[in-house]
This record gives sequence, C-alpha cells and structure tokens, in this order.
Amino acid sequence: MTHTPFEIPFLSFFGSAAHTGLRQWHRTLAWLLVVTGTVSIALLLVAMGAGSRSTRAFQDVNLSGSLRYRSLWIYEATQKNNAAPDGGWQGQWQAMAGIQSRLHARYPEAAAAADPAWNAFSGSLRQTGQVDWRTADALGLAADALTRRIAREASSADEAASALLRLGLAGLLCSLAASGLLLSRLRAAEGEMRRGLAASQENQNLFLQSINAMQEGYLVVDREGVVLVCNAGAERLLGVEAADLIGQPMKRPGR
Repeated sequence: MTHTPFEIPFLSFFGSAAHTGLRQWHRTLAWLLVVTGTVSIALLLVAMGAGSRSTRAFQDVNLSGSLRYRSLWIYEATQKNNAAPDGGWQGQWQAMAGIQSRLHARYPEAAAAADPAWNAFSGSLRQTGQVDWRTADALGLAADALTRRIAREASSADEAASALLRLGLAGLLCSLAASGLLLSRLRAAEGEMRRGLAASQENQNLFLQSINAMQEGYLVVDREGVVLVCNAGAERLLGVEAADLIGQPMKRPGR
C-alpha cells in the first residue's frame, strides 16, 4: 500500500514506542483469549467425560444393588420349589451372572472381593439346584460392599465433573470478557486511527491548496529524489504536467 507524504508522520506516530506497547498489549490479550478459550473447551470436554463416567457408575450402583434382591429371590424360589429341577430361578441366576461379569470388567478390584460369595452361591445352585440362607445372605453382604465402593467412585466422578464444569464455564466467561475488552480496544484504536487519517487528509488538502496558489514553482521529493508533490508553477517552469513528474525520480546534475 502506498501512503502519501502526509500520512507518513501519522503512521510513524503509530509505530512509535507508545503505540508499539499498545499493539503488544493487544497481542497479549489476544493470546490470553486463545489460551483461556482452548483450556475452557478442554475442561468442558473432560467434564463431559467425567459426567458420563459418573452416570454409568450410578447405573452400576443400581445393578450391583440388585444382586442382593436377586439372591434373596432365588433363595425363596429354591426353598418353595424343592422338588422341581428349575423353580423359575434360572433366568434370575443368568441375569446375575451377566451383572457380575459386567461389574468385574469395570471394577475388577472391587468385584474380586465378591467372587468367593458368588462362587459359593453359583456352586450350590449347580450342584443341588438350591441355595441356603447363609449362602444367599453372604452374597447379599458382598453385593452391598461392592455397591458402596461403586457409589463412592460415582460420587467422586460426579464431584470431579462438577468442578471441571465450573472451571470450564469460568474460563469461558473470562474468554468472553477478554474478547469484549479486546474488541472495545480495537474499536477505540480504529477510531483513533480514522480520526488521525482524517486530520492528515485535511492537512494534506490545505497544504496542496496553499502550494497550488503559489506563483513560484514548488516540488517535494523524498530522500531518493522521487517527486511527491508538484504545483502549477513548477509545471509552467518545467513544461511538463504534474502527473508526469509525481512518482518519478528527479535527475540530478552530473548524472
């Protein structure tokens, strides 16, 4: 982009140390916006993952708790149907086996503590088709312990999800505040630049009017000798039009 000689002082002013500091402040704020926004989105994604784990853990609490009631139901069924090879408890037993396998895959250490009670309960059903109260109650107690451990994990995951969600939302609010501040400062800087350029253009017009009103020839050249301004007097003296001179280098004597 080509600037007129009257815009150069204004642009140099905006390149001064004071405005360099202002631009640096804008860059810092922009980087802060990017960092806080990225971190906030990452925290929200992690919070969603923790929330999903919490929801799944609370579902597993219900499954684990059902092991007690299913074991008691099978106990009652086997006691009421001693003569029948299948008193209707096979479906419940298979459901319990599926729950036990699922919980073992997700909480191996906690579920392993219930394995002895589960093995005794299943072994009794396989061998005799019945289960006594002590065996059923032992499985119920083991299921209760497993349920408590899963519930603690669910609560921890829920608390972590809540904390991450709060941090992520706070980060987003900071990002929004930073973006609003950055936008307002950029608008203010843009307004200042527009006012400066308007003042520079006005000064340029006044300057051109004054030199064009002069009878003497008047030229303005830069350090390289390129003509920037040529008034009507210079056109008459040189016998050329200003449009042919402006932007062209002046020939110096001896060249």
